[in-house]
Amino acid sequence: MKNKGIIYLVFAGVCYGIMGLLIRLLNNQIPPFAQVFLRYVVAFSLACLFAIQHKTNLKMNSVKDYIVMFSIGILGYGLTNALFTLSVINTTLANAEFLFSTFIIMTPLLGIFLLKERPGKFLWSAVILATFGTYLLFKPSGTNGIQGEIFALIAAVFTSLYYIGSRNLKKYSAITLMVYSTLSGVISVGLISLLTETSFFINTSNQSITSVSPFTWLIVLFFGADNFLAWLFLNKGFQTVKAGVGSIILLLEPIIGTLTGIIIYKEYPVLATILGIFAILGAIILVIKEEK
Repeated sequence: MKNKGIIYLVFAGVCYGIMGLLIRLLNNQIPPFAQVFLRYVVAFSLACLFAIQHKTNLKMNSVKDYIVMFSIGILGYGLTNALFTLSVINTTLANAEFLFSTFIIMTPLLGIFLLKERPGKFLWSAVILATFGTYLLFKPSGTNGIQGEIFALIAAVFTSLYYIGSRNLKKYSAITLMVYSTLSGVISVGLISLLTETSFFINTSNQSITSVSPFTWLIVLFFGADNFLAWLFLNKGFQTVKAGVGSIILLLEPIIGTLTGIIIYKEYPVLATILGIFAILGAIILVIKEEK
């Protein structure tokens, strides 16, 4: 079962890794929060269809479980993306990516205190190696303010809370968690988008919903499907894999993103980037070896 959970998390990391490419493809025609909202609508629709097809029981056992589910869904699925977007706007992409990746440190710590998970002998070595790898990969630098950095750190905390919360709800099926997570994302990010990007929806600017090309709508549909698969694999993976271990495996995301940049955009890496990739891969191999 653990091996299957590891495979699910690897697939989730790959699905997340191509999202940067899709964001670039959508960026010219759809504002940031709106594109998150629209892809969440697609992901939620697919989750509902999947649940109906498999006759999934979506009922939870207690009010407490509903509160936990919607809390981590709004924070970890909805607001995380909004905060990360604000971070990118207010600081460098490298700083935002690096500080957001600190969830690999937060998640094992929260797992110990909240879930009473016992860290394996390789976990902290893997955390140090992965942190060093992400530093080399993103090469953060100084900025004039700290607002963007704060947004990235809060997003990292919310992500860790989602991983911890999903482990706490592992008695429910992955598709049940997926339906409630995407619903939480649609509601929270939808409200943010409608409040901050109103002109896009009511056609009062050059960048409006009616001016979006058919090709871009196809990208939105593909992005939503990718989002659905990423979170389905993530929820399936965390049903059997410890939160701290899973958070490190998910660092496949920036590696896939970097490789996508090399292949599609000819963004050839420097030595530090290559070393960072190998450091992260080393950390992933360590935790997989231990989990088996």
